Amino acid sequence: NRRWVDVAPYLLNYNETVSEIFKPAVSLIIQNHYVKGPITDSSAFNVVKLFGDRQFLADNGRAAALQAKLNLFSPVYFYQFRYRGQNSKSEFYNPSDYGNYGAANGDDLLYILEHSVLFFNSSLDIRDAEMRDLMVKLWASFAITGVPDVGDVTWDPVQFSDFRQGYLTFLDIAGPHNLRMVRKYDFGNQVFWNSLPFKEPESGRESCSKQPSRCTKIS
Repeated sequence: NRRWVDVAPYLLNYNETVSEIFKPAVSLIIQNHYVKGPITDSSAFNVVKLFGDRQFLADNGRAAALQAKLNLFSPVYFYQFRYRGQNSKSEFYNPSDYGNYGAANGDDLLYILEHSVLFFNSSLDIRDAEMRDLMVKLWASFAITGVPDVGDVTWDPVQFSDFRQGYLTFLDIAGPHNLRMVRKYDFGNQVFWNSLPFKEPESGRESCSKQPSRCTKIS
């Protein structure tokens, strides 16, 4: 907590895109939005969501929508992988005594590519084996036909027109037999992140000096 204002710009990648005079206020706005108080063990899930939204979700959704806008003849398919199996990449960074915070970024690759180091156990349990079969089928079918096959679920591609209204359509993968299509508003808390004075034109975010109405008021 004592160093949050100093380290947040580096941890959340806005050290080079926010004016020096705004950095302390931006850091506190982010902390208050997600944690609403001091950062403690009890707020760990909120902190995980904070980093997940900023580093992955918000701009991943934007990237998928922009690709969908340009790829008129190549549909863009988006999925969210939430399955936490026997092993996870998070075990390298988060010892088990700190709790299970769900799937980590890149856990889906454990079921597609061979990772003898990451799969600590010599054999997969039934659910992990089923997840491996599902993910291999998903990617193999997409490589061959251009349309991913996940069984009985019809996977709708991303629509840029939806994204302009604030929605993202994606396949939610929570288990080998727990898949569903989701049309979610404000995926990754984009409205909040777009309101901050980030000078990130490559992400569709302009500086406050150009579009002050889009920025959170900072005094």
